[in-house]
Amino acid sequence: MTRTTQPVRSLFLIAAIAVTGLVVAACGGSGGSSSSSAAESSAMPGGGGSAECSDTALQAPTTDAASTGGFGMLANDGQPVPAGTTVDAASVRSLCDSGWALAAANVTPPGGQMTAAVFLFEAEGEFWVPKSVADTCASGVPAALKAAGCQFVK
Repeated sequence: MTRTTQPVRSLFLIAAIAVTGLVVAACGGSGGSSSSSAAESSAMPGGGGSAECSDTALQAPTTDAASTGGFGMLANDGQPVPAGTTVDAASVRSLCDSGWALAAANVTPPGGQMTAAVFLFEAEGEFWVPKSVADTCASGVPAALKAAGCQFVK
């Protein structure tokens, strides 16, 4: 494992544990066929449009949102991702539910050190539109994504 993947691996370990807990709780611990794994969810289209939900499909929207700034949340301090932040596109990992996507990636803020960040997107047609993590976590994000991505909001 290289040092550059450590922030996202840690973030997704936390997210995977949270999502697994939700799936087990929702299914009552049974192995019913109505549950799906996080890996299956990331390959399925979002429910709010025809936007493809995959790590690759979310690389460009995540990179654009980080560059613009104001979208995303830094995992190390819970602050919004500042404008001019760069993304290690190969580190983008996604999870989707009901037309929403959570993407986590290794990012480097201007003049800062690499850290993990989370981004929330809503499907509008075939496009992923970035949403404010702080605002969206307070209102309308699906429970699975809220558990996985909103724990950093301060």
